[in-house]
Amino acid sequence: MKLKNGTVENEEIVIDDRLIFNVIGPEIVLKNCVIQSKVPTSALGIRGTLEDTTIVAKKPLNGFYWYDVSLIRCKFVGKFHNNRFGSRNGSSGLVEQCDFSQADIDGAVFYSGSVEKHIFPKWPFLVVFVTEDNILQLEKSALKDENVEDVLEHIKVLHKERKAICYDARKMAKIFNVSLDDIKRSFSGFDFIKF
Repeated sequence: MKLKNGTVENEEIVIDDRLIFNVIGPEIVLKNCVIQSKVPTSALGIRGTLEDTTIVAKKPLNGFYWYDVSLIRCKFVGKFHNNRFGSRNGSSGLVEQCDFSQADIDGAVFYSGSVEKHIFPKWPFLVVFVTEDNILQLEKSALKDENVEDVLEHIKVLHKERKAICYDARKMAKIFNVSLDDIKRSFSGFDFIKF
């Protein structure tokens, strides 16, 4: 499947050919469409502009980079682990007012834009909005709480342009060998962490 240029409206686009590299090119505009992706990350490249479009990952899209895509009021459904959204290092990416409430975006990192305007998945996911002031607050708390210390170390290794990071508390609890309640207790005192 190759969509190179033009505008496509109100269409369902099924991407299911795993034997080729499927492309949505930089000159394409998709409006009010539904993209059903049934291919792995290695078989898909997306550029261009997606407006009011639903992206459904029938097969997990792990480690997908959306750096050259404008995502405006899009909805995500399915697994998008370790995805990267927005503009980084001068890329053309944009992500505005998107709905991730039906998506598993564990490990997703958001660069640029107004990340507070997105709809994020509810508990057991948590979203950390990252600013220098917020990092200072986490550093103070990390002295008393190993869970906070572990997350802080992860945040610090990411590129400085990051604005928000999403975590699945179930995975955190398993990695840290603590309960979900322990995770919630560790992070509930911060107004810049959303459940």
